[in-house]
Amino acid sequence: MNGEHVRDLSTNWAPASNYTWGETETVSATISADVGVTASGAAGQLGVTGSTSRAFSVQTEIPANSDTSSKLALKADYHKIYTRFDRKAQGITVSTEYGYVYAPIEGTPEIYVRYK
Repeated sequence: MNGEHVRDLSTNWAPASNYTWGETETVSATISADVGVTASGAAGQLGVTGSTSRAFSVQTEIPANSDTSSKLALKADYHKIYTRFDRKAQGITVSTEYGYVYAPIEGTPEIYVRYK
């Protein structure tokens, strides 16, 4: 993937030998009832809680060249779409412009080290 720079994930330029990136996903489950009782009432009768959640976390080390300043950044591939933009006032088109819209391709975002 070539990818286009989207944004920086770290604020300042600095020499670093690696970056740590973490992501947390929270999974939730809720009991529901469709038999004329409330969910909390059904949960009480079944001896379970009405809802629960659990967080899972993953961290990874991303190596970097500490001889030069860098930042952690995000890049992605995009569809470049030429389109028409109509500006309207009270339902009437007052101006028309043409330009590009960039739509990220799903599944292509990637974290990378950007060097100064």
